[in-house]
Amino acid sequence: MEKVSIDDIDAAAPPDENVPEDAMATSIGGVRQLGERLGATNFALNHFVLAPGESPAHSMHRHPEQEEVFYVLSGTVTVETPAEDAVADPAEDDALVVETDEVVRVPPDTYQFVVNRSDDPAALLALGAPSEYQGEGDYLISCPTCGERTEQSFGLETDEAGDPTALVAECRECDDESHRIAA
Repeated sequence: MEKVSIDDIDAAAPPDENVPEDAMATSIGGVRQLGERLGATNFALNHFVLAPGESPAHSMHRHPEQEEVFYVLSGTVTVETPAEDAVADPAEDDALVVETDEVVRVPPDTYQFVVNRSDDPAALLALGAPSEYQGEGDYLISCPTCGERTEQSFGLETDEAGDPTALVAECRECDDESHRIAA
């Protein structure tokens, strides 16, 4: 059995310069990976504190096998999903507002984007099962070559020693690299 205090885990977030230029969020909120710290192997459990405008992910994404449940501890977040046939146009997205002590489930293989669109901080727990590496899945990101938001996948680039150097996004429409995030 394991026990941890959320306050004993440092929140980690990538620097804002790693967020792609045309991403839906300009900043990613700090995450405390509770499941990892507890040694959980069958699910992911993460604690997020989001300032206004921040999101747990830089863009709308989906996990092919993982369902996610978001429990809002405090504040308000918005869960956005693309409207039917609106993958290329973010203005057509549907949104669900989730407030303190409310819970929302996102089924596997469903595009979603959780963001704090309020003027106050928000805190939430994200539970995902089965556990996946956070870079896995598909993202909806603007592709410079295609000129619109397209489905893209991330691949991990490594050096000769096998150490990660970057996450590289590749457009599924044109196969071009759209951007890279330093590891």
